This record gives sequence, structure tokens and C-alpha cells, in this order.
Amino acid sequence: MSWCFCLFVSFFYLIWPALGATCQPRAVSLPLKRYVLETRSEARGISFKIGSPTPQQMVMTPSAWYTDTYLWSVESGNCPAEWSPEVCVTYRGGQYDETRSETSVRGRTLSRVGDDTMANWTTDNIQLENTTLGAIDLTQFEFGVRNQSANLYVPKGELGLARNSTFLKTLLDGNRTSSNSWSLYWGSEVTNPPRDGSITLGGYDEALIQNSRNISAEFDRTDDRCKEGMIVQITGLSLSTSGGSQDVMRGLGSLEACVIPSVNHLLTVPVRYWDAMASIMNVERHSFRNGTAETYFYDTTIVTAESATYSGNLTITLNDTLTVTIPNEQLIFNETFIAANVGTIQTKQDIKDIPIVRRDDIMPRIGGLFFSAAYLMVNHDKNTFTIAETLPTPVKQKLIGIDTANDCIAAANVIGADPSSSSPSTPTSSSSGSSSSDNLTPSSGRLSGGTIAGIAVGVVGGLFVLAGAAFLLWRRRHRPSSVSDSANPLNPNTPLEKYGYNTSEMSGVTPAMELAHQDERQYAVELDGVNRPAEAPHQEALLSSPRGA
Repeated sequence: MSWCFCLFVSFFYLIWPALGATCQPRAVSLPLKRYVLETRSEARGISFKIGSPTPQQMVMTPSAWYTDTYLWSVESGNCPAEWSPEVCVTYRGGQYDETRSETSVRGRTLSRVGDDTMANWTTDNIQLENTTLGAIDLTQFEFGVRNQSANLYVPKGELGLARNSTFLKTLLDGNRTSSNSWSLYWGSEVTNPPRDGSITLGGYDEALIQNSRNISAEFDRTDDRCKEGMIVQITGLSLSTSGGSQDVMRGLGSLEACVIPSVNHLLTVPVRYWDAMASIMNVERHSFRNGTAETYFYDTTIVTAESATYSGNLTITLNDTLTVTIPNEQLIFNETFIAANVGTIQTKQDIKDIPIVRRDDIMPRIGGLFFSAAYLMVNHDKNTFTIAETLPTPVKQKLIGIDTANDCIAAANVIGADPSSSSPSTPTSSSSGSSSSDNLTPSSGRLSGGTIAGIAVGVVGGLFVLAGAAFLLWRRRHRPSSVSDSANPLNPNTPLEKYGYNTSEMSGVTPAMELAHQDERQYAVELDGVNRPAEAPHQEALLSSPRGA
């Protein structure tokens, strides 16, 4: 075989695939904010407009556990009899009426594997509000209309985002996204002014995290107390005071907590941990409902306005690595409630709310309000999740898409965006607890134009080495036998530049099953049911990932 032929073969198999490699990340972002419903009621969450000819406005909350998507209907509002229709609509985030939709098709009534609710399975047209592409239409998307649940306090409809999520699969199959991943920023509705949140499907919003510290871990669904599959260690709780900071956990030890972004509070901790916090803040529980809020920030702690003079911040440390600060305005605020006969969301100045649930009978939790100061990223293709610090001030959105098929991460392909104009960074992955803001080299690769150029240069260099080797071999076969082989040595270990990179964006912790125990007060824990069946088996991931980040 001539050296010319070797040159041709090397070009065909090495250079051409490298030059033809593409990165086509696609992601969409849905706002998480307050919406006005048809009854003039208000609800905060993700907008779902359902049916035709006049779409019905629903508001959903993201569920890290559910595979399917569930709504409440006018038939199954399941609200107390004394509540007005407006209050019930707000509490449920809207109530779907299939009789008003010409495109609604009802299926069978049954319970899906892994979910705790009976539902009438229905298909209808869905319209999503998107921050990047305008409205997104999903034709005949299937969802469950709840007619029974293990828990009254599952307030809004829930958008299932588990590993086999039908919603995520619909977006992926429709080329709206390029990976089975999602990210969440809760925003803040109690600050002045409020700050809208967002949920990014198929990637994450780099502008919210930039080069921030983070922790990552794999999902672990072996703990029945945490069906979401995300378990972290709360290794530090401290409250700032005029004299510095005081350690809440002194003498108490760390807490294993389940990350449940769908619950409308900051933390759930054992009573003794709350008592330590209350002592430092010098607050007094309100007499109403034994100091627990109802309906809106359900089961959180309410205190008297006179005692709520604490002005410091709460610092939460996870896995001895990531420190997240909850500012005072998100730690103590006016009690929020749903106004009777109107359904609007209002506040009371004479009662203060601290969004912490005190319970000894369930696993500690990290709720949705935690992600007002942090950012959650989930990559089901890698079976991992990441929690990162978020920036305290609003910034312009910068979507990063994860392209699982091409094993790359880059600026998402959206209307009005130039994917080649951005060189995004990826947050440090640290399951071992050694994250550093100075260590920002991502293990995830982005196949940008510069990368492809570098690949080409590297492969060309390798090609010349191969061509030279082929030429020397040819000369060996045609030179005199008296010539020593050592005169033209070959390097058998000449490296070929690697052009594929592992997309290790997020690592996951153990799934935390949410339990809905009845306590002595005989009302249920917010969200999730009792002893739910195990979730359906995980499909084979498109990309392999090493155990541990």
C-alpha cells in the first residue's frame, strides 16, 4: 500500500469526521411567575394554556418525581366546602374544564406506575409561554386530570420532570430540546420588587450562575423517603447577628435532606433545629394553628409581628462545600394568604412568616424557596444533578443547551441568538466536596467553531506523522538491507488528539421519597403521597457517565 493511499485513508477517517462534527444544542425557557386566571384569581408557577378554541389558563408547579403531568379540574377541585370558587381556583392553579375544549379527548381512568394519584387520562392541545421562541404548541399532549390523590395538600397541577418524563420526551422528540435535562430558578415573590423565576428545558441559564460554586451528585433512588432521588447533607446552618454569626447546629449534627422543589417552603427541619433557630432570632410563634400557616405557604412557621425583629440572614451549607445565603427579606416576611371571595394573593402585616416547616416525622427537606438563592440543574442522561449559587441581581438570560447526541454543551440554538458568538463556561462539578470558584475547567466539552478548528489542526499534525510513518515503511521495503532499522525510528505512542468530551453537567443525589404522614393535628404534609410505588425503571441513558462526578 503506497503512502499516498495511507494519506487519503487518514484524511477520510480522521479529518473529515472532525470537520463535519456539529454541536446542535436546543433549549427552551419557561417563565415561573404570577398569572391572573379567568376568575381574576392569581397563581404563581408555569403557564399551561389548554384546549381550543379559547385556551384555558392553568398554572403548574415542577415535580422532580412525577413521570406524568397532572391537573385539577372543575369536577375534582377537592377544596373545603367553605372556600369560595375563586379561592379554590387560586389554590389549584386553575381548574380544567374539558367540556369547553373542542380538542379534548378523554381516555381511561387509572393510576400510572410510580405516581400516587388516580386520574382521568386526557389529551388536548397545550400552549406554553416561552421566553425565547414565543409560544410553543404541543398537539394532543396527554395528561392526567386528578380525581383522587393521597394528599389534599397537593395544591397546583404538577408538571412531571422525572427521568422518564412524558413532557421532556415530547419536547425532545419534537426537536425543541436536545437532551433529557432541566434546570430551575424559583425567583422570589416575597421581595420588593418580586423576581420572576424560570425553568429551562434541555439545558440551563448560564447568566444565573456564571462561575459560581456548586455541588453535584448522582441520583440514588434506594431511599423510599425521597422519591425525587436528590439527597444532600445539610452540614451547616448559621444566623448572622451583630456579634458575627451563631451556629444553629452546634451539638445537633448534620441533616440528610431531600430536595423537593415543588414544595412551597425553604426548609423542613426537626423541631429541635427550629427551636435553636427561634432562640437565636428571638421570635415567638403565633397562636393561630399552633404557629403554622395555611393554604399558601402551607405548614410553614408564623410568628408574631412584635417578636419578628431579627434582621440577619440565614446561611445554609450543603455537603461541607456549597454555602447559600438566604437574605432577611426572604427569611421573614408578611404572611401571605388567598383572599376570600376574590382569590387574589394578599399579605398580613400583623403576622410574619418564616418559610421553615418544623416536623420530626418526615425526612428533612429543601424546598422550592431555597432556589430563590440557588440554582438546580438536572441531567437525566447522566443520572446526575447539580446545585449552584445564583447571582443576587437580575441578569439577561443566556441559555446553554446540552446536546446529548453530539456529546457537547454550547449556547442554545434559539431565534435571535448566534450559537457561535458565545463561549459559555460550565459550573464546577464536585461530588466529593472540593469545589472551588477558581477551578472552573469543565469536564463537559463544547464543540464550538474554535474547538473544531483545533481538532482539525491536531488531526492534521497527526496525519503528517502517519504519512511520514507510511513513507518510512515504504522506504524500509525498498531500501538496501544494510541500512539499520534504527536509522529512522518510529514513535509507536504518537497521540491522536481527542475531540469527544464527556458532558458531565450535573450530578445527582439520592431520590428522596416524600411521605405524607398524618400527624397529631390530622392534616397532611404538603405534596406527595404515602408509600408511593417505585418509579418505572430507568431507560438506558444516551450518554454514559462515570459513577461520581
